[in-house]
Amino acid sequence: MRADGFDPALDRDRLAHVAGQVANFYSRRYGHELSLEWGFDRPPGNGRPTLTPAPRGVNEGGGWPAARQAHRSRGVGHPAVVARGRPAHRKDRWPVPAATVLLLTVVVMGAGCLRPVRDAPVDPEYSWHTYLGSPDRNAFADERIPEDAPEVEWNENTGRGLSAPPVPLGPVLVTATTNRMVIALSSESGGIYWEHRKHGPFVTSPVSDGLRLYLSTSEIRARVYGLRLVDGGEEWEKDYPGLAVPMILSGGRLFLATEPGLVVALRAQDGQELWRAPLGAPTAAAPVITDDRLLVATIRDTLYAVDIEDGDLLERRPVPARVSATPASGRGTVLLPLQSGHVLALDEESLEERWTAYVEAPVLAAPVLARDGQAYVLTTAGVLWSVSPEGDPVRVCDLGAAATGALTLTANAVIAGLLDGRVVAISRDDGSVLWSLEIGDSVNSPPVVQDGAIYVPLRRGRVAKLR
Repeated sequence: MRADGFDPALDRDRLAHVAGQVANFYSRRYGHELSLEWGFDRPPGNGRPTLTPAPRGVNEGGGWPAARQAHRSRGVGHPAVVARGRPAHRKDRWPVPAATVLLLTVVVMGAGCLRPVRDAPVDPEYSWHTYLGSPDRNAFADERIPEDAPEVEWNENTGRGLSAPPVPLGPVLVTATTNRMVIALSSESGGIYWEHRKHGPFVTSPVSDGLRLYLSTSEIRARVYGLRLVDGGEEWEKDYPGLAVPMILSGGRLFLATEPGLVVALRAQDGQELWRAPLGAPTAAAPVITDDRLLVATIRDTLYAVDIEDGDLLERRPVPARVSATPASGRGTVLLPLQSGHVLALDEESLEERWTAYVEAPVLAAPVLARDGQAYVLTTAGVLWSVSPEGDPVRVCDLGAAATGALTLTANAVIAGLLDGRVVAISRDDGSVLWSLEIGDSVNSPPVVQDGAIYVPLRRGRVAKLR
């Protein structure tokens, strides 16, 4: 067994789990109700399990070949591979020889099609309550990254597409993919603890209280899930229309905004709806919390303030253009990136304008507020800007390629991901490029940082660890 708890041996539990997955595959593929009649015997004094063949008394004609021939003679194209169960459309019962099951199971496992299930080492001290970990999008303010180019420590496949950053929870890294997969990995080795396929694609990151995960699919009839972090088991599920922006977890409640323009509060423990507030227009970006209010922008260029206790609409104000990315808030200021190429700063309490900065191109990455009040903005043209607390924009660095949402701030550097497949680190001291690393795929979601390691989500579904 390796240090991170993964055992490469084909042990009893793992083999049984994978054989069950094989049975499920055949049931779905051929339309038969399938369970495999096989098992392990563990004779006294023998530490290795042996496979017990299915009884042949039910099929005296020779097991699998006879079953196949009999079903072909009845006009069935694929045999009903059944033991301890019956085909949905036949009364016949054909046992599966144990050797066939074992061979199929080992082949599937060797091909990497199915992975073992392991409990994740949960540490309740680690939580993740909002997009990029904090309302100012600066959860990595105490992290320092290498000033020399790091190496790729591992590069793990997590699905067919990643549209959101992974969530670092100490020893566990969680991803949600566009091909409906939720996966818990070891942040140390990249090994898979568990994975589950859900109802629809995921385009936003989960949030977590350290013991549970909360996440939502993105489709016309989307679903919100409450999952156990230790094994991914489902605790509750709710249906809501059109969820495409990140959720917020605060005070034991989940806040979500739907594309039809509905803001909803759920009790995180069991998913019970506490209140809902219709805004009258689709939401444009993820909401942000400021003390006792939820701020939500709609595609009609309007910002709403909603009471987090009961959902009452407290205030609304127009904005000069559509909000184009997740806002940031902190130190009394709310930053709204706009499609017009401007960043609008509002007072958190009064929602009055403090300043507007023009950065020459639309912004699809969430702006980041540093502790000194400086804001960092990455435009679609691949230009990094800093904006002073007074609203004065400074062009920091032209990265030479298009960008979308991949902007991360650390104690000593700004990390930007580009669509040409590069990850670039820029010094916060003088704006110089510390290093540029070709990663092999477009980076359109922010990297996350934990214990000096950088975890980069790649567009086609892989996560690379840099150190």
